[in-house]
Amino acid sequence: MNHRFAHKCRPQFRTGAFLLILMSTLWLSPAGAVETRIEGPIHQDLVWNTESSPYRLAGSVTVEREASLAVAPGVVVRFGKGSQLIIKGRFVANQTRFDGMEDLHNREALVFQPGSRGHLVFCVIQNLALQLRTSDTEVTNNVIANRNGSGIT
Repeated sequence: MNHRFAHKCRPQFRTGAFLLILMSTLWLSPAGAVETRIEGPIHQDLVWNTESSPYRLAGSVTVEREASLAVAPGVVVRFGKGSQLIIKGRFVANQTRFDGMEDLHNREALVFQPGSRGHLVFCVIQNLALQLRTSDTEVTNNVIANRNGSGIT
């Protein structure tokens, strides 16, 4: 048995198993949960937590340059029709589900503007565009599934 090969495969299996568990738990959020509506600019540092999840974005929500937004593990962020989350400041999400509309003609997006900084790790990004206009954003071990034809740009 080639022990180097077995050692290299184990982390990939754990990552794959973790992503499968993450996807199943995030897709099973309560249907009747009360949503926290978010709209307009964010000018101060915020943390979106599981107690207020799911969050529903209405229109364009912008994290301004002086602000940071951290999204706690297990939070669900739903995008209303045509909504965008625009990052100009700092953004961190770990084990978060971002859920756009399933209509093929919608334009929901998570947008990282030039000068922004961000981390998306072990997230599920579904039915919305992910636009990276900065080189200072880490996108690692995420699941991206889009019926509307958008993806990472």
